[in-house]
Amino acid sequence: MNKNLKYGLLFILFLLTSLGIWKCPKFSDKTSKVEFTPEKHSSSEVESIVQPDTILKINETPKAKPEKTIPQKEDQPISLKSTEESTPREQGIKDQQELPVKEKEITPEKEVTNPKEEFSKKAIKSFQVDKNIDKRLSATSNISCTATTIFKLNTSTFHTSVAFSPDGTTFATGNNDNYASVMNMEGKEIFKLTGHDNYVSPIKYSSDGKFIVTGSVDHTAKLWDAKNGQLIKSFVGHADGILSVDYSNNGHYIATGSLDNTTIIWDATSGKKLFQLRGHESEIAGVAFSRDSRLLITGSSDGTAKLWDVKSGKILYALEGLNKVVSGVAFTPDDKIIITGSGKKIRLWNAKTGKHLHTINGLKSGIMSIDISNDGAYIVSASINGLINVWAIKGGKEICQLEGHTNRTREAVFHPIEKNIIVSVSLDKTIRMWKFE
Repeated sequence: MNKNLKYGLLFILFLLTSLGIWKCPKFSDKTSKVEFTPEKHSSSEVESIVQPDTILKINETPKAKPEKTIPQKEDQPISLKSTEESTPREQGIKDQQELPVKEKEITPEKEVTNPKEEFSKKAIKSFQVDKNIDKRLSATSNISCTATTIFKLNTSTFHTSVAFSPDGTTFATGNNDNYASVMNMEGKEIFKLTGHDNYVSPIKYSSDGKFIVTGSVDHTAKLWDAKNGQLIKSFVGHADGILSVDYSNNGHYIATGSLDNTTIIWDATSGKKLFQLRGHESEIAGVAFSRDSRLLITGSSDGTAKLWDVKSGKILYALEGLNKVVSGVAFTPDDKIIITGSGKKIRLWNAKTGKHLHTINGLKSGIMSIDISNDGAYIVSASINGLINVWAIKGGKEICQLEGHTNRTREAVFHPIEKNIIVSVSLDKTIRMWKFE
């Protein structure tokens, strides 16, 4: 190619390039690469899409965003359910993780305090009132009774409870002035038990006579030195006032029944709560240990009585169909018979089998309390109408009726040695000691 032709062709290419009609291949490649990179992918976008544990292609970028949110919340369980089913997070985590842990931590002591568990247990074994026995006429008595009042003590307060010391030399009463009194057999006050913040309802001596336990509407029970009235310890655990107490014969346990529908069994020495017995549907009006301290009977306003094993806190059976407030419960000294007082009826039950044995009819008013003489021969009942009635356990005959209180008699109890001596307290603001022949 001659020199002139070569320069002519170069001139033509220069013109075509200048006019944009043709581009050089090398220049075009460089321009396309430079323009593509910044327009499609900034460095921040690449970092957000390509994670160390994720392999994605650039053309799959729209699908990568929903996948990105899953690994960011590593502490949240992955679920395919809707947000309504899986939230709130706290409920989901606690339901799946915390509850199993709590179940493993539950001790036998706490097991018996589970309300659902106790309510399910109440139907395992129950015994009903025999209506045919209930309809029997009251046994008549040919025994004539001569009752005398040893003393009548007028007080400035309403007395709500009374208990004899085991040796029969003193008795203690609770009242609505927030204290209890310890008195001698002449009715003279020896000392006061002060420390409750509301009225003192139930009261009991320990079997050795060294201690007195009181329960109060202030939600607490208190243990006192029976010799000098010094406060030893308080029992705190109920959510409402305490209506009934008992002290086990072996001295190991104290039971308290409350307006919160539960009964607590306490270690009498340490004050530790052993069991909180749930199962009644209303307040606990009466509690009583068996003489061998192995069993506890509770009576409630729900019209039932329940028998519990003291060592395990388990319910053994229920006595049902009593209909009225079961305000009095007791064991006979041989632990063979359970006695309940509810409405105008006193019922006797076989403690082992739960069978309804006998009903004492003939009361004219509702029962406030019952007590059993130490020889197991008599029952005494205190009534709303103020009357006190003494019954023979064998045969159910009425032995005596004590008249004198002008308002409801809250409690009447036998002397521990002289079975024909009774002390009673009433809302008529009097304390009376009786002797019947």
